[in-house]
Amino acid sequence: MRKIVVLGNAQSAMEEIRTATLGSAPTGAFRNASSLKVAAKAASKKAERQLILQALERTRWNRKKAARDLQISYKSLLYKIKQIGVPSSKLEG
Repeated sequence: MRKIVVLGNAQSAMEEIRTATLGSAPTGAFRNASSLKVAAKAASKKAERQLILQALERTRWNRKKAARDLQISYKSLLYKIKQIGVPSSKLEG
């Protein structure tokens, strides 16, 4: 079983899910049982990306401090940075 944590208010979370679903799902996806899973996964990925980028900006791209702020291991942060596609030029300079 997977759980999703939404930071913010319910209205903005529903807007994120609606936007993610409309932007990436076919027209009939709302009729499929898995469309909620697809929407939740897309919203979760987007929220995670935003949180990581905010933490990196807040710490002036210090990955060790950002990992500590996000309460994840440094290694996990490196993996997630690679996964979300942060350009290496941002990390180096």
